[in-house]
Amino acid sequence: MESITQEEFNIEVQDLAENVLNDYNLTEVDYFDAVHEVVDGHQWIIYTYQAQMLCCGVDTTAGVDWLCELNSEPFAGCDTLGQVHTKVAYAALYEAVLTATETLLDTIGTVLTALGDDFTEDEILSALCDGEAMAKLGLTDETAVTDTHNYIKDSRA
Repeated sequence: MESITQEEFNIEVQDLAENVLNDYNLTEVDYFDAVHEVVDGHQWIIYTYQAQMLCCGVDTTAGVDWLCELNSEPFAGCDTLGQVHTKVAYAALYEAVLTATETLLDTIGTVLTALGDDFTEDEILSALCDGEAMAKLGLTDETAVTDTHNYIKDSRA
């Protein structure tokens, strides 16, 4: 296995953020806990070699910064380099998924605010498929728009 690339990482982060929204009822579960559950069980974290490959190919700065904010000695208790890699990989993935989840939640909030309380699924589809309406909502990422529509549709089912 070669190093995990930044592009692979970014795609997986987006998928994991979508999983948080699709697999957890965020009115009952704190989304920090949901992100932790999704990240903690990920193969890049549970397999030491994959954690090492993530650290070799991905910018882990945000994760290391987060670890340092939590603890003045973030690697205390790590007896092996593999444990350090796992801790850094977890922190990098957690921070990235948390940020992506917050972005999706903000996008959903923007759409719901713009559409108001009384809207039909057809109105949602129409607004999300109309480039001008998307621009007015500040939505330019087609994937985020699709994910938002699916989330709203599923939550109303």
